[in-house]
Amino acid sequence: MMKTTLKTLLAAACITMAATGVAIADQDGNGERSGHCTKGGHHNRHHAGAHGFGQPHFLHGITLTSEQEDKIFALNHAEVPKVRDQIKQRQQLHQELRQVSLAPQFDEAKAKAIADKLATLEKDGALNRARTENKVLAVLTPEQREQALKNKEQFKKHREERQPAGFRGHPQQRPDVRS
Repeated sequence: MMKTTLKTLLAAACITMAATGVAIADQDGNGERSGHCTKGGHHNRHHAGAHGFGQPHFLHGITLTSEQEDKIFALNHAEVPKVRDQIKQRQQLHQELRQVSLAPQFDEAKAKAIADKLATLEKDGALNRARTENKVLAVLTPEQREQALKNKEQFKKHREERQPAGFRGHPQQRPDVRS
């Protein structure tokens, strides 16, 4: 019974981390949305989570002790309700903003208030992700941490290499557009 419950909790955490990982992996360091990975012609997005028990991508290839895995799992599991609530709030606010934009008369004040709520939600989410990442890195040994930081840098370079020229976050002058 306990084993089944643990598997269920583990599966729920993995799914949630993968879902939030899409949002994280879909942004570059400036909060801009990134492109699709086209390496090898596979057009899949990179997912920041789900490299095993809901671990962040930067832990891929790092051998963790059972105790470290448990601590990281507990950190990620604690974030699940917060992330789920943020997703629900974000969806609701986007729906409200769509309704304002489709109204016969555009309500600038209402649209601004919704946009401000969305901005606060995104800011809080980014802060929470950074805080959690710091806690995960604190679980690692100095050698593991060094490897994790190298993995993060390699992931960032890979993502940047795969973005189309002139894509958001990577400004390049387009020949068909004049400044």
